[in-house]
Amino acid sequence: MAAMRTPPYKLLATRAAGAELECLVQGIHAADSEIPGIGADKTTVKAFSERWCDITGKSAQTGKQMRIHELTQVNPPKWPTGAIRLAMAADLELLYSWMRGFADDTGITHVRRPEDWVPAAVESQQVYLWDDNGPVSMAIWGHVTNNGVSIRGVYTPHDQCNRGYASAIVASVSQIWLGRGKRFACLFTDLANPTSNHIYYELGFRPVVEVDDYLFD
Repeated sequence: MAAMRTPPYKLLATRAAGAELECLVQGIHAADSEIPGIGADKTTVKAFSERWCDITGKSAQTGKQMRIHELTQVNPPKWPTGAIRLAMAADLELLYSWMRGFADDTGITHVRRPEDWVPAAVESQQVYLWDDNGPVSMAIWGHVTNNGVSIRGVYTPHDQCNRGYASAIVASVSQIWLGRGKRFACLFTDLANPTSNHIYYELGFRPVVEVDDYLFD
């Protein structure tokens, strides 16, 4: 059992039940009784939220409903024109704009200013672009473990959608890391977005666990 929080964001927790869950609730309440919400697997988050509301008098509402997917082998998509490349310093202004577009499209309200972290991500070669006579889509790899890598920040501007660019860049970044010896790539999807869930399923991503957000008033 473990939990973490970076203010002002919500609490994130691993699976817990019974005495472990009660210990988690009491410990978090003693440390920070004003957490804005929690994200965890469906069973844990519901039980935590009910107990949290019991002892704080707050009410909870369901926020985003997400799903973690895992890919161990890429199903090649129908490749569009263009090719993958690393983002460069010359792309920074475009990336700032795209990250703001990503936040708007995904409904993320608490987000770091892209100017505060994107330059470092570009310098460390975490940001990839699909380039078709100019950048048309992006994907960012994030946390790396001994066995896997997470992919985030997948974004295609609206005027470039439905051309296969997102599928191509996610497939390519995933294959890069599988080729480096990682066993899997993983990512989150919003269950309210059937298009992205279908795209990733076609590439070979399979559901691992569903994760809900509960927000406290």
